Amino acid sequence: MEHRPETVAPSARRILTILGIALLLRVLVPIASVIAVGDAGVFLYPDSGSYLRPTEELLRTGRFANDDRPEIDRTPGYPMLLLPGIALGKPVLVTITLQVILSVLTVFLVYRTSALVFKNEKTAAAAALLYSLEPLSILYTTLILTETLFTLLIVSFCFFLATYYRRQQALSTLLLAAVSLSCSVYVRPVSYYLPFIVPLVLLPVLLVRYKKLKYLLHVVAFLVVAVGLVGVWPLRNKIETGYGGFSAISDINLYFYQAASVRAKVEGLPYLEVRRRMGYTDPDLYFAEHPEQLSWSDSQRYAFMGQEGAKTILRHPGVYAAVHMNGVVRILFDPGSVDYLKIFGLYPASGGILGKLADQGLVSVVLGLLKNSPLVFWTQLALFALLATCYLLAVLGLLGRSCPNVWARIAVAAVIVYFVIVSAGPHSYSRFRHPAMPFFCVLAGCGCTWLLRRSIDSRPAIRDSDHRTVTGGEKIL
Repeated sequence: MEHRPETVAPSARRILTILGIALLLRVLVPIASVIAVGDAGVFLYPDSGSYLRPTEELLRTGRFANDDRPEIDRTPGYPMLLLPGIALGKPVLVTITLQVILSVLTVFLVYRTSALVFKNEKTAAAAALLYSLEPLSILYTTLILTETLFTLLIVSFCFFLATYYRRQQALSTLLLAAVSLSCSVYVRPVSYYLPFIVPLVLLPVLLVRYKKLKYLLHVVAFLVVAVGLVGVWPLRNKIETGYGGFSAISDINLYFYQAASVRAKVEGLPYLEVRRRMGYTDPDLYFAEHPEQLSWSDSQRYAFMGQEGAKTILRHPGVYAAVHMNGVVRILFDPGSVDYLKIFGLYPASGGILGKLADQGLVSVVLGLLKNSPLVFWTQLALFALLATCYLLAVLGLLGRSCPNVWARIAVAAVIVYFVIVSAGPHSYSRFRHPAMPFFCVLAGCGCTWLLRRSIDSRPAIRDSDHRTVTGGEKIL
């Protein structure tokens, strides 16, 4: 009997090809940047140092600190990823290598999650392919920033949750979802509210569908693990510094970004100028406005910033609502080409475009770029075309019927809405869209399936040799 070599299943070949494309693109971009610029410093952004310094301190002393003081601005999630690179003396090279691996793994999890939720391998493959080509996911593997690790953890959380819901409802799988979600909070606190929100949604869904009391216990276990793990860090901060929050960066942003943007609108001044006068980059200016705080501890100052920032917003809710919605627009529609140009040395590291966006709005800035920076304008236009295509496919996937599970589509859309709304503000731009893009691609994968089915259904019917009607999607044997 003739031995036939085993062949790889078409679905396996498909996803391996997609992962190969994802890997190639994520390797080529940093290599091309180094060739073009010759300086690995382009991969370091202003925020990078605030993660590198406490990581170095952690490696040197075993304490998560900065300048020998307990670090409460940043959380330890991303520094854990930086540890191998700093230990080996190659923080940029090693971290980018790790982030490339993590980003390719995210592509695979987008595929697996889509396949679980919609039970359609082609939909899953389309979602994974779209995410493998997604510009932000490629760019941020090259930057020493939290985006790649954070997005992997959020997609992992959704994968475990989908596995729990679609398969045997094993408690261990749900607890893995809780751990992934909790770890994401330690990387970027923007997901801080999700451990409280998810059980409120999960419990009624499980009880209505399965009508078993054990699922109440499962949800309680999820809540205990997720909230318990997140709650450890504020306790540590309180014990070591007296600061009771999860991350002081939230209070800093509330005062120097959100409140500053309100003051700028009310006073009719440029946003960056108001922020400078408030002492964002100059402590002397801050203490000149608040001399009584010279004797305060850092925790007392952060608490004041959070309270004062909230008061400023509450005094002018309509003003801040407009600022926040402008941030939503920027998150959704800023293509993000400026950051690509930066890593190729084609745009200054601090170009001031964020301040212009806050003061003038997206449309005015884009028209200004057409006149003064045509390279930026045309690269923005090219990336916007890709973004608009993804959005169009996502809308078709959300509203069409190619993916039958309507509640799953709504859940995917809800994740997008959460990250866009919570991340918005005067400081928002394309970077804050990064964790939402896998979910846009999942819906866009449904859109691709919808277009494919419409294309097949629209083919004219033909007749075979026996005069039987055969649709355009069928084969004549």
